[in-house]
Amino acid sequence: MKPIKITLDNSAAIQAALNLVNGAATAHTASANSILKLAMLAESKLISLVGSKKNAPGAVANWSSGEALPNAYKYSRQISFITIERRAKNWYLTRVSLVTAWREAGKVSLVLTHEQNVIAINKFTTQYYVSPK
Repeated sequence: MKPIKITLDNSAAIQAALNLVNGAATAHTASANSILKLAMLAESKLISLVGSKKNAPGAVANWSSGEALPNAYKYSRQISFITIERRAKNWYLTRVSLVTAWREAGKVSLVLTHEQNVIAINKFTTQYYVSPK
């Protein structure tokens, strides 16, 4: 799919891309509004790790729509699997797929570049000291 810049102005294009993949499935799938919220959440998490927007490009966030279900729930369901990528100034929707899931859903995972990982580790290790004993 062609990447779509995640902005309020592009909500219709985002929803069209989601509808193309989701088809008739509606119960546990993503909407344009949920993609906008995902981008805001990913931006917040990313900036807390790497410190500034200049270090943000290159990160990727993956999200599976829906909510986690109790272990007693025994049926599968169709959910949207979304990938967004942080470019120079904005997040872009780069992948949408419909997958079958059991209990797992509603999880966001952030994928950092090697350089972002180094920044995050350095930032984290300044928050504590190690006892010599």
